[in-house]
Amino acid sequence: MDKIITLLFATYLLQITAIGQTNLQKQIPQKKRYTPFEVLEDQYGIRIYDKLNTRTGGDSVRNDCKGYACTGWINDYYTDGGLLHRGYYDGGKLTIYKNYFPNGQLETDFRTIDDIRSLKTKYFSSGQKKSFVKYVKDSPIMWEDYYENGQLEYKEQFHKSFEYYLEQSSYFENGELESQLLLENKKKLIFTKKEYFENGKLKYSGELVYDRNMLDYVKKGKWLSYDSEGKPVKEELFVNGVLEKEKELSLQ
Repeated sequence: MDKIITLLFATYLLQITAIGQTNLQKQIPQKKRYTPFEVLEDQYGIRIYDKLNTRTGGDSVRNDCKGYACTGWINDYYTDGGLLHRGYYDGGKLTIYKNYFPNGQLETDFRTIDDIRSLKTKYFSSGQKKSFVKYVKDSPIMWEDYYENGQLEYKEQFHKSFEYYLEQSSYFENGELESQLLLENKKKLIFTKKEYFENGKLKYSGELVYDRNMLDYVKKGKWLSYDSEGKPVKEELFVNGVLEKEKELSLQ
């Protein structure tokens, strides 16, 4: 009889302990876990951490570390236990971090080079590079976008003053150049502008001058339009961005 009473009492104690532990767990704030639907955007990927990164224009502070601004390495997870984010925080601000797709592939890789320069690379869920950006302070000075097949889609690079482009280029998915703006004369800020057909043939070309008063690129001199076979079909003459003359070119 004594053994039965002892066993019943031990069982009762175990139940009380389990209930106490359950209640304690309910009282302790549990760290949030995320569903893919909450964090993934079809076009832009994972952006919920951008607001915590001053190097990309963020102005928020992460303060969910026991009520204080987070400091040191922090991991966030998906509801299934997969790693979503690993970042190093300083006073609630992100300095280095990586984000991951639900399938485990790297989605974002951000790192600082020095006090003003940093790099950000984003990927498709397949693992193929999606974009690459170089920042100076909180502004992108160089940007590349890629198609999922690995071909470069777009590239822009600014002068260190951020006043004008050094290059702005776009590409068709087959790798052929679609349009390009290139700085040719650094002193006079003269640029060449070319547009292409998807078959690689030249479509439109001419020169521009960057006007510091207008903060814009102004057409100058002769511009030519071409047909899909690369033959010139029209000639235009610009003076200070204004079309002065134009004529159709006869095809031989």
